[in-house]
Amino acid sequence: MSFANIADSVRESANKLIEVLNAHLDYYQIVAFDKLVFLLTKSISNAILGFTGFMVIFFSSLALAQFIGELFNHISFGFLIVAVIYGFGGWILWVNRVKWIVNPIT
Repeated sequence: MSFANIADSVRESANKLIEVLNAHLDYYQIVAFDKLVFLLTKSISNAILGFTGFMVIFFSSLALAQFIGELFNHISFGFLIVAVIYGFGGWILWVNRVKWIVNPIT
């Protein structure tokens, strides 16, 4: 074999190696883009779900406070009772935060 044939063979091998590396790079760019789109989709749908849940709880609380206030013929008393219910629920969560949130397995 002559030196020219060896040089051509090395050049072809280098070109094929560059093509393979470019193909891998393209593949990983597509995979990264796919994961990014999945993450954004999941985040946006969780945000929409969280906002919707917040609005449901907010308006349900207003309706409950209005209803309790009309039962006792004093609207502010209904809002006070709902506030106490939320405070009591928050206190229960705070007391049990380690058992329920931080380390729920044990």
